[in-house]
Amino acid sequence: MYNERNIFMSKNEVQTIVKNIISEAAAPDKEIHNDDSFFAIGINSVSIMKIQIDLAKTFNIKLSFRELSRYSTIDKLSEYLVNKIA
Repeated sequence: MYNERNIFMSKNEVQTIVKNIISEAAAPDKEIHNDDSFFAIGINSVSIMKIQIDLAKTFNIKLSFRELSRYSTIDKLSEYLVNKIA
């Protein structure tokens, strides 16, 4: 859950949280690397909605489908989130 501590989260902490959220939404048999495209690991539009909800709950932030498409790896999304929540 989001709290004041999130403001001081490192990229590695954000990356771990994002990877967990993406892993829950991906196909269960997929090994996920930080530079894998979400769409290449089986994320679909329904999964994107779940990811949006989970990110909103965790970081108190709303991300559009366009943003998730643009930052469609764990590395890119984590860096974007770190900058957005700072």
